[in-house]
Amino acid sequence: MHQTIRRASFGSSTLLVLLLVVPETACSAGGGAPPQPGYGDLQGGSGGSAGETVGSSGSSPATGGAANSGGAGGSTTVTKACGANKAFACMDPPMLDPIPRDAAGQWTYHQIDGATCRDGSPAGFYTRFSDTSKNLLIYLEQGGACTNVATCTFNPKSVDESITGRTMTEVTSPGVQPVRQEPQTTGIFDYTNAENPYKDWSAVWIPYCTGDAFGGSNPNGSIQGVTGGTNFVGYMNMQKFVGHIVPTFPDAARVVLTGTSAGSFGAGLNFNQVQDAFGDIPVTLIMDSGIPFADQFMSADLQKQWRTTWNFAPLIPPDCAECQHEDGGGFLNLVFYSAKKFPNVKLGVISAQEDDVMKFFFAINGTGIYPQGLADLRQEAAPYRSQFASYFIPGIKHMYSQFDDFYQPLADNVTLVSWVDDVLAGNMHDVGSPGN
Repeated sequence: MHQTIRRASFGSSTLLVLLLVVPETACSAGGGAPPQPGYGDLQGGSGGSAGETVGSSGSSPATGGAANSGGAGGSTTVTKACGANKAFACMDPPMLDPIPRDAAGQWTYHQIDGATCRDGSPAGFYTRFSDTSKNLLIYLEQGGACTNVATCTFNPKSVDESITGRTMTEVTSPGVQPVRQEPQTTGIFDYTNAENPYKDWSAVWIPYCTGDAFGGSNPNGSIQGVTGGTNFVGYMNMQKFVGHIVPTFPDAARVVLTGTSAGSFGAGLNFNQVQDAFGDIPVTLIMDSGIPFADQFMSADLQKQWRTTWNFAPLIPPDCAECQHEDGGGFLNLVFYSAKKFPNVKLGVISAQEDDVMKFFFAINGTGIYPQGLADLRQEAAPYRSQFASYFIPGIKHMYSQFDDFYQPLADNVTLVSWVDDVLAGNMHDVGSPGN
């Protein structure tokens, strides 16, 4: 695989804004970031109003732009149209400079100034440009989570570490390896396979190195017994990444946001900011082997641990009270909040009936309970039938999109790729049984 490594340097925009949500932020207000409590020394371009042209690399403190005005001092402009329903809170990050375009068909790594991994080392993402399609695939890589000494041991803390495995046995042996994360060449990344729905698309491949399912806003995290690796800034990184990705693909016709395992959760947690940032360009969300359950299957205590350890507060829309129960639960409601906010969104979920990696992270013992969670998810999604589809697979395996069984009939004699084709076409239906 040809790879060019580039360090992104964007002048004054290297002092990136850390977007913190406040209740007054809404799509009907200015599209720029609100004042930043506790980050007054960080500066970035002023944002314009939603639906207006905004600057991306000014040097004044980040504030919402006045109506009918662009961002001050920006060197790159993009047209903003925050979300499909202006009555909901707007989660779009500040827009930054586009990534330089390379020759079509090659992966190029871009180190993004200000983006860091769990151990404080630099972070970034890969791009692959197409000359034949205006569609864009954004993929978030897998890699576990860091909530205690045991789980942090099996979680990459830098881009130069990787972990693989589709069962708990495979994950724990050999564990984290000193192998740089880079795009796969199988599954949805097999550009030689005529069945691949993304074979002609541009793509962004985002490594996972923050241990927080791409959801953290806690650069000063602390976990007992873990040293040198509690910089939980996955969501803060994603704000920077999205701020560069949207101007890089300003003429995108459609976008698919997907990921596996922790990257699947990350895709869901970041969906609102991605769709708001792309405005009227439709974003389809496909979550593979990392999907939220109702509180009786994904305990409120676990959800609370994630919220507090990683600081999920900035990614929760301030108008989604049902997403943040007092006991820590409510994550599943973020899915249905998004369905109401974006009535044309298409959401597909993929899971094995007894995914033993997710059972480990959800602390589910024995058989039958995880399938109940899957069945409950289908039932909860019933009111959103035109927006929701699921593909449930017998067995314990974890992750499918980046492997060649993506092209196999894994359930009901229906290939996973054909189900994905249906989701992309808006033909939403369920394949496979949740299990016993």
